[in-house]
Amino acid sequence: MVNLQKMLKECDEVVVVLDNRDNNSNTTMRLIDTSEINIFTELITGEKEKIDDSCDPIGDLLYKKEGKIVFNAEFSIPIEALNTNCFYVRYNLQLDTFRHKFTYRASQLLTGLKYQKIPEGVPE
Repeated sequence: MVNLQKMLKECDEVVVVLDNRDNNSNTTMRLIDTSEINIFTELITGEKEKIDDSCDPIGDLLYKKEGKIVFNAEFSIPIEALNTNCFYVRYNLQLDTFRHKFTYRASQLLTGLKYQKIPEGVPE
C-alpha cells in the first residue's frame, strides 16, 4: 500500500469518466490541478468499509502519470435522489477489493462535475 500511495502522489492527471446511462455515452473531465488530484488520491486508503446500498458504480477514475494510466478505480454517486450511501469508491489491489465512502471534498467535486457540461471523449 505504501508503494501505491507514493505512485499516486506522483500522478499529474486524473481523468473522471462518468457513464451517462440516459444517452448511452460517456462524459469525461481531465483534472490537472494539484489540489483536485490530491482530492482523488486521498480516496485510495486501503480501507474495506461495509456500505449498505443498491448503487452500482457509474464512473471511473483514471490516475495518470506522463499520459499513462497507472491506477484506476470505480465510483458511485447518486443518480437522482440524494442517497449518501451512494458516494463511494471501489478498486482492486492484489486480488482484493476495497470499497469505502468518499471524503466530503470528493463527493462535492464529483457532484459538481456530474451537473456540468463536460466535453465528450477521453482526452489524449
